[in-house]
Amino acid sequence: MGASQAADDKGLSIPILHIVLSQNGHSLKENEILKHCRYLEDKGLVKIRSFKNSIQQIDRDVVYITSKGIDVCEGTEVVEGVAAGIVIGGD
Repeated sequence: MGASQAADDKGLSIPILHIVLSQNGHSLKENEILKHCRYLEDKGLVKIRSFKNSIQQIDRDVVYITSKGIDVCEGTEVVEGVAAGIVIGGD
């Protein structure tokens, strides 16, 4: 499976991102995380999809990394205003 296909198939909800960031020493509120994700979306590095189901009272934003976002993480592409090569929880 190529990087672009993986980027389209898997995403993380804001509450899950909050947990991962907290476990790695970052104390951000969920609304702050969403604000940062929207910034990254404006740069084309992630896409955010909103899922709503009024019957089950579900209202969730899910963040998906794009192939360009993967390139920035790997340091093969540079985007002004975004640090490269940072992987949370990586070795």
